[in-house]
Amino acid sequence: MAGGQGTTFGSARRRVSLPKAADLVADDLRREIASGTFADGELLPPGTVLLERYGISRPTLREALRVLASENLISLSARTQGARVTLPSTDVAANYAGVLMQLRGTTLLDLERTRAVIEPPAARLLAEADDREAALDKLRAALDTEKQAIASGDAVAAGRAALDFHDAVVELSGNVTLATTFALVQSVVQRHQDLRLSEGSDPSDHEAHLRNLGIANRAHAKLIRLIEAGDADGTEAHWRAHAEIVAEALVENDDARRIVDIV
Repeated sequence: MAGGQGTTFGSARRRVSLPKAADLVADDLRREIASGTFADGELLPPGTVLLERYGISRPTLREALRVLASENLISLSARTQGARVTLPSTDVAANYAGVLMQLRGTTLLDLERTRAVIEPPAARLLAEADDREAALDKLRAALDTEKQAIASGDAVAAGRAALDFHDAVVELSGNVTLATTFALVQSVVQRHQDLRLSEGSDPSDHEAHLRNLGIANRAHAKLIRLIEAGDADGTEAHWRAHAEIVAEALVENDDARRIVDIV
């Protein structure tokens, strides 16, 4: 019986695709960049060094570098014939994530509820930190910027300033994973918000947006006071309640049901 199975298995001819040399070189260089061997803005070793290191042809090396350039990990310069490391920004990642969310029918309400999951624990980490004074200074500066933007009557600038305050809360928590994930979500929210409030939109939208931002600004000020007092429970509860108020307001807003539009 075993022989019969072997004959059956061997009779079916299959093609096995091996990785291309260029892909293997790109994989190795990508690991080097991700591990910090090459810093942002630094030139990769000259082509002659890379050719000798990998034992490949020049066309193969060019193909490997084009792969990395397409991923925004390096920039290629015809003038210097060099490859410079350009670490992708959150905006680049958010652009891809935003298009994917739009294709999958993500709504503004979905995003707001995601923010409500991430932000309260991050705010709690800030309140629990022993060395939170520097973080508080940055939050106060962000709050002042927000107040000034609201007072200017520029709804787009005020909206961005409010989002920046939320960004600061999560970023200053010290949790890199939370901050990176949140930055992706925030970037999509901001692009959607900017588009909705772009030139030609209904002026009443701007006025309502500014009123809501004024209410939010007071909630932001209270958050700072709770963090300053080291009230971790109060901080988390307040920030969760604030997020829920925003989400509840959106439920009554038809715009919340719209698919996020960033392109």
